[in-house]
Amino acid sequence: MLSLRNIGLLLFSFAGLAGLASASAAEPTPAVTIRIEKSGGGIGVTVSSGGRRKTFALDAASLRDLTRVYTTVECQDPRNCEAGEPWKTPAELEQSLKDQGAKFFGPMAQEIREGGAIGFKVEPSLLQLPFDALYSDGKPLFVQKPVFFTVDDAAHEAKPVPLKDARGILVSDETADPERGVFAVSKLYPKAKTFDIAEFSFKTLAGLEPQDFILISAHSSTGNGPEDYIGIADGQMLTAANLARLKPTLVYFDSCKLGTSPAFLTAFKEAGAKVLFAPALSNEAGSSSTRTIAAVFDNLSKGADPVTALFRARTGLYETHHADELPKLLWRAFPFRVYLLNQ
Repeated sequence: MLSLRNIGLLLFSFAGLAGLASASAAEPTPAVTIRIEKSGGGIGVTVSSGGRRKTFALDAASLRDLTRVYTTVECQDPRNCEAGEPWKTPAELEQSLKDQGAKFFGPMAQEIREGGAIGFKVEPSLLQLPFDALYSDGKPLFVQKPVFFTVDDAAHEAKPVPLKDARGILVSDETADPERGVFAVSKLYPKAKTFDIAEFSFKTLAGLEPQDFILISAHSSTGNGPEDYIGIADGQMLTAANLARLKPTLVYFDSCKLGTSPAFLTAFKEAGAKVLFAPALSNEAGSSSTRTIAAVFDNLSKGADPVTALFRARTGLYETHHADELPKLLWRAFPFRVYLLNQ
């Protein structure tokens, strides 16, 4: 387990990892945009690049296989899955990533190779599917290209988000953030206020003015009731609308699956947030998630745009955990996404 002191050191040591990705930093505008929606029993794909457009489809069998890929990675923590769910072995997982990657990226191989950052616009019902983990040219896309997601069809440009002297809130639940990686971010942003989850209530929230950024590590629930929420003090349920009133520019949730919550994505877009980071999976408590926080905020503090910041974090984690079996490697390096909401 990382000590708080070591986490602080990590915040200032990820510059070396940045070199792994410096040659592939995000371009000002995405060279390739990929729109994904349900089509019949399968998936419809529209690719746009340089004024050109292609459309094609993946069949129902591919959709089922991609769902099993997601389940396999999600189930690296057995608490996330019910007994008997159809996992894949590491070898089966790699073969699926190659096979489905050939079907998905094959028709746009030239665009992917020649392009810069890759933007995905995915229908809400398909948000959990790991399209950017599919193999392109022998590796998962997310370690080859900067990737971002959007919730609309507008053109988005990855720009740095100035956070110098920013006001923010840093909220940590020790059971989700055992190394207190969230609190370590205060070394970079000393004007940010820190809260243990046990003291963060609706009364606390009501006393806060609008914030420049929000960073929360806590347990969440998506798709299990009338509203998605984050669990806070005294069993209270914090919804997207509750938090969006703070009108942050940047939001980071270290909370399981909030990167697949249309309610959270829509609420923060409508509130004017430019950028939102969140996992598409039930991510690891501490360890790789702590390192993701450290790398992203270190890169942001040095002027990197959000897409490049996450790309550097993910490629660094992929290198760190390359000896893990593939399902565990993806569970640690892949989960987080960045959404450009109003950039």
